[in-house]
Amino acid sequence: MANTSFSINTFSWIWTHKIEDCLNHLADQGHTRFEAIMTPGHLWTTELDAPARKAIGKLLSDRGLVFTSFNPGGWDNNVASSSREMRDHTCRYLGGIVGLAGEWGVPGVVISPGLARPLLAAPRERMMDWLKESLDRLVPEAERAETNLLFENIPYTWLPKAADLMTVLDELGYGDSLAIIYDVANGVFAKDDPVADIALVESRMKLVHISDTTTEEFRHDPIGKGDVPFQEVAEALQRVGYDGPVVLEIISSEPDVDFPDGIEKLGAMGW
Repeated sequence: MANTSFSINTFSWIWTHKIEDCLNHLADQGHTRFEAIMTPGHLWTTELDAPARKAIGKLLSDRGLVFTSFNPGGWDNNVASSSREMRDHTCRYLGGIVGLAGEWGVPGVVISPGLARPLLAAPRERMMDWLKESLDRLVPEAERAETNLLFENIPYTWLPKAADLMTVLDELGYGDSLAIIYDVANGVFAKDDPVADIALVESRMKLVHISDTTTEEFRHDPIGKGDVPFQEVAEALQRVGYDGPVVLEIISSEPDVDFPDGIEKLGAMGW
């Protein structure tokens, strides 16, 4: 059995359960820590009035549950868009999630570093200017909410690799409110070495995502279905002394089977 207390990512339940039903369902299975995927009908800030927010907060308290993180996704927002209208939309969208994180005491909000045009992308200096404009709005909101913005290494963004994120964070010069979530499967798909990546980002890493993938197809599969070297990753996290949340981000049509099976397999590999 795994010693790691995994945070369970709710992606696999976004079309079948509202967040309160999902929390009760997973709590009945013994889970207490969660990363919520922000999706209409599952968990969406504009669908939650004050009584609903209070009720979910009470559910968390009554059952001893916590959110380690919110994950807004990066497919319908763009902090580095060339369009001011899209950047404004993105800041309003992410700002609402940051505010909810403050209400419920959620320590991290995962964000995409943004998308570039796949053909004739804007020059890097312009991408940086647009990104900084968005972060100049969002970082103070995160600080007021006492949560962290967590850049993720995502293969389809303009900053796909862990090394890219470290370089940009150094250039931007924000404090601890802007950090890194390292996604192991994303790193493997990008043909990076996750062990080396963990050593590289450890000073700024506040969250870890794990799932399986091959190097040929971008996946977040059940454990054992791909090429991720989980034992080596566990050892790398131990070497750097990482003690933050580890999110099990399996995306599955049979999550009630694949999550406990994955936890058991990970336990046998040193987690």
